[in-house]
Amino acid sequence: MSSVVAVALATVANVLDRGSPCLSSMATVGGLSLQCLDRLRWLDPDALVGIEHLVDGTGSPAVIAFSQPVARDALARVVARMGRRLPVRSVWRSLVQQYLLYRWSLRGQGNVHLAARPGHSADELGLALDTAVFDLWRTALEAEGWQWLGPRDQGHFVYTAVNDWHHHTDLSVRAFQALWNFHRPEQSLELDGSFGPLTENALLLSPAGGFPTDRRPASSERFERLLFWNPAALQSGPEVRWLQSGLARDHGLAPGQVDGRFGPMTALAVRRFQWRHGLRPDGIVGPVTRAVLGERGIPDVGLAEAMAKANVSSWDSVLLGLSTEGASSGTAARDRLPPGPEASARMAERDWPRLKAFAEPLRQAARAVDLPVALLAAIASRESRAGQLLDAGGWGERGRAFGVMQVDQRVHRLAANEDPSGPAHLHQAARILRRGLDAVRQRHSDWRPEDQLRGALAAYDAGIDSVRHPQWLDMGTTGGDYSADVLARARWLARQVPFVPTRERHRGYSSRRPVGGGGSQPHGSGADA
Repeated sequence: MSSVVAVALATVANVLDRGSPCLSSMATVGGLSLQCLDRLRWLDPDALVGIEHLVDGTGSPAVIAFSQPVARDALARVVARMGRRLPVRSVWRSLVQQYLLYRWSLRGQGNVHLAARPGHSADELGLALDTAVFDLWRTALEAEGWQWLGPRDQGHFVYTAVNDWHHHTDLSVRAFQALWNFHRPEQSLELDGSFGPLTENALLLSPAGGFPTDRRPASSERFERLLFWNPAALQSGPEVRWLQSGLARDHGLAPGQVDGRFGPMTALAVRRFQWRHGLRPDGIVGPVTRAVLGERGIPDVGLAEAMAKANVSSWDSVLLGLSTEGASSGTAARDRLPPGPEASARMAERDWPRLKAFAEPLRQAARAVDLPVALLAAIASRESRAGQLLDAGGWGERGRAFGVMQVDQRVHRLAANEDPSGPAHLHQAARILRRGLDAVRQRHSDWRPEDQLRGALAAYDAGIDSVRHPQWLDMGTTGGDYSADVLARARWLARQVPFVPTRERHRGYSSRRPVGGGGSQPHGSGADA
């Protein structure tokens, strides 16, 4: 057995006996920890949220940047006050990480003086963090409800400004029990959230790098070849090397040695990348993960064919592959947030409960014009905060525009003015956006697809005549950030709403349909009946 496979198959008991309280030992159980996180969010999808945009240190597999939403919001205020991200040594801890620290503290190993019993730690709840620069951040953290635990546990803060501090106390244990039962059904545990002798024994016997997956991709997912970790026969070759280089160079993720061999560290880096971008964290590099990685991360071998086989619209892949600056300071200030894509994502998250109320009509409208449903949802978020800014009759902009996507009656004959989130309104707005996209593609056929998509959004807001140069697309848009903000919101929303399958596209629409007439008025450039 190769040394790589031997390390991958080491158990938690091996790490406990041979390891020490340090980041490298925590990284050794990073694969199992991510699998625990996957099960925890399967048990309770709303328990934890990602905070990688607020902290530094996520390049290490030992640091898993998730917290409870209330703690995330408090930390965001701290980061906004300090003007930079917080360097951390740990944030959320899995049951296995907490167990190792607890056992090491009982032995008096290293500098671990205090460690709660597994299943009783604020770190497992997503309500704690550890930082080496506690002296510089202590005042700001304590002002937002983060309590410093004192000199015996320097760098450790717990968020205490919550009514139900012990919410989810057993969730970390139940997540591991569910994970064990899935992979070891013949030795299943009672899913009771109690860390007793049987659960402890199962944890010690678990592979530190995570349970190997026996999943084999369906034929409809294959393109060239899928990349995944197979301990029995490691995949290797130039595609794996390019993947490793891209993860390290472009995304700050450590795939281990860049040697062209798809080992456990590469699988862990892929899963972390997938979590970061809202993809299923299965460690398999298929067509969608490959599209999000982009051309620099891995060679684009037959991408068009791959996306067709995966039943994913080409504009979905463009949306997932682009980068954007996000909300401007003026737009972000409305929600008391610092500027950037994180602010856009946070605003989309706040609008998501209202967007869900008309998600199905949005999907139908997206199918009709072959555009990402997340893009339409993002426009509704930006234009009206998913209806929150409309008056009782569904009007905004002082009675000039109607509906959640704000169709301007000075430019368009309204298809409906009764239901601001109904199918008639959403289909009309979707057609306006699509005709704007076709107009941009017709006028600027040499532009990259991502710039054409940005141009379509700028045209939706400020008219097609404002779309002249790819570097100045938002110069004339509302807030000077319309396309950048909408795209950042759409990228977050793409995690919540599924892709629109190409096989379900509306047969009545064709991108060769004649483009509507021009104009420079806000909210759409194409004539629409």
